[in-house]
Amino acid sequence: MLQITLTQKGHNKPVTAMTADELYEAGRYAWVLGAKADKEQHALIVFNNTVLQAIEIDSLEDVTVTNAKGEQQARRAIHGAILKPGHPVHDALVGKQAPMPSTQNPIKYVDHPLDLTNCKCGCGQPVRADFLPGHDQRAIHDRIAKIGTVAQFIEWFDTTFDE
Repeated sequence: MLQITLTQKGHNKPVTAMTADELYEAGRYAWVLGAKADKEQHALIVFNNTVLQAIEIDSLEDVTVTNAKGEQQARRAIHGAILKPGHPVHDALVGKQAPMPSTQNPIKYVDHPLDLTNCKCGCGQPVRADFLPGHDQRAIHDRIAKIGTVAQFIEWFDTTFDE
């Protein structure tokens, strides 16, 4: 889960007086987010160590911003949906103390049970990524076995797959 901490600096309106859409815009754009962010499903918008909003991340977009010195900088923007009451992430975190205390870095990666999904191999184990270590290979070989041998799978794939 991404935790994005806002400060009052740079906002014309008090953060606590922003509408849901204004808060979403202030919190989603434009951050230094590495590859680790690609695996995150939710973002929390935090101010004064309180979670003000939760977002379900649909995608991250590469953007270029110009800093105060006129220099171009690569950043990323979040695209997603604002979570409403009734969603487990919203109900567990919005209006409560942030999972991690604020520091100078506005971006934090939070391990939270609500951000887990089941391993895509079908084993049912909770995981933050697509697969537990080694389970991607298990999933591939289970599917190959349904066709037959590796050679039979390749032959089937080559005749079935249409580019």
